[in-house]
Amino acid sequence: MELYFTVLFLLGCTASTVYSSSCADPNIFLPCTCRTLGSSIQIRCENSEIGKIMDAMLNIRNVVKTVDVLVLENNNIPNLPSRALGSVQVKRLFLNNNKITTIDRNAFAGLENYISELFIKEPMLRILPSNAVDHLDQLNILSIESSQISEMPRLVGMRSLQLIKIDGSKISVMPQRSLQNLPGLRYLHITNSGLNEIQENILENLPYLVMANFTGNNISYIHPRGFRYMEALETIILAHNKLSDPRAIGQAVSVVRTLKSLDLRKHIHAFKKNLF
Repeated sequence: MELYFTVLFLLGCTASTVYSSSCADPNIFLPCTCRTLGSSIQIRCENSEIGKIMDAMLNIRNVVKTVDVLVLENNNIPNLPSRALGSVQVKRLFLNNNKITTIDRNAFAGLENYISELFIKEPMLRILPSNAVDHLDQLNILSIESSQISEMPRLVGMRSLQLIKIDGSKISVMPQRSLQNLPGLRYLHITNSGLNEIQENILENLPYLVMANFTGNNISYIHPRGFRYMEALETIILAHNKLSDPRAIGQAVSVVRTLKSLDLRKHIHAFKKNLF
């Protein structure tokens, strides 16, 4: 994702970083570090623990109005607690390899009106409550990678959400009404997980979805009305699943009049066998 790498690049641009008065006293941010790039304030917390990080957040909110990028990386945070970031106004939050196994349902409370991008890459994460993120009204991007979660987050009424990416999980089912009233959603990626089917009505409340990517799951069945009412869908990716009936797939996608690309890699051999 270009935006993800752009942010990480900016965080590494130490040579061009010019410190402003907001980052002038490094002791305020310990165990975190603060740097600026133009008017952008970026804070990184590494190799610490949640208690010290939460104390730092209390200090940060007194000297910084808005944090453009906050990175928590390689810390020891078994549980991300309620209101973990206090009332710091964070726009982009990266959680990476912090040994997080559970996230409290109110962990992101206080960020509702500010956070636009949330990136989670926590290989030990098992529990993300279904209602942990659906109150983040300004969220544009939600990315959850390399986790152990088995429950699909409930994403309802998030009118600013444009991209959902869940890559590498144990999610096997997308419950009914888990994706609703998302008028801004354009890209849905649920990949390399355990999805076993695409049920009826799951996607029908996403009329402006442009891409649906289900690569690398265990999908063996697609309901004939699985892609009904998709008014803008151009790309469907079903590569590397367990599909075997080309007629059923054809029936499901035939109603998508805007479809330009259908990716069925690794299924062609099985289709030929069943057709002839």
